Amino acid sequence: MSNKDATNVLLGLLAATAASALSIPGIETTHWIVRALWLGSTIQSVCGALVGGLTSGLFYLFFDEDISQLQRLPQATCLLTLKTAGGAELLHEIDTLFWMPTTLIFRSGLLLTAGAFAFVATVDFGGQPRSYASRWPLAAVAMGPVVVFMVEFWWLMFRCSAKHRDFRLQASCRQGSGSTA
Repeated sequence: MSNKDATNVLLGLLAATAASALSIPGIETTHWIVRALWLGSTIQSVCGALVGGLTSGLFYLFFDEDISQLQRLPQATCLLTLKTAGGAELLHEIDTLFWMPTTLIFRSGLLLTAGAFAFVATVDFGGQPRSYASRWPLAAVAMGPVVVFMVEFWWLMFRCSAKHRDFRLQASCRQGSGSTA
């Protein structure tokens, strides 16, 4: 099993756990933050599995031209290596991009755990269901972290693409005097 597959399996398990936690008896008598945290955990886990599955495709979308050039011309100069100018920084950001879905395991697990503590602290099994005048706080707590993650992910994706474009347009690459692998 590859690392990407293991990440997606863990995110799927977290999503299932958080979603089933929303059906625990007594959930309607807890504070609204419990539902918001567990819903946020579910949303982040599903989002992480989707992004994890799409990352390779998005990588090829942005970097396909260089990958196909390398396959056609194995002796090509101006390859992205740790020794080329700006190469180490760009490779680090690409690596970070591929590890971003893995960070959602921690983030989702943190929300799931916080929701469990909030559940234990606020549950009243014999009490009346709580009603809430506004659902905006629940939506903000549930959706806020995943919106932040998606902004971070797309910002890094486009920043990698721009840095890669700059790398390819450098004078040393155009003249063929870059380093070889």
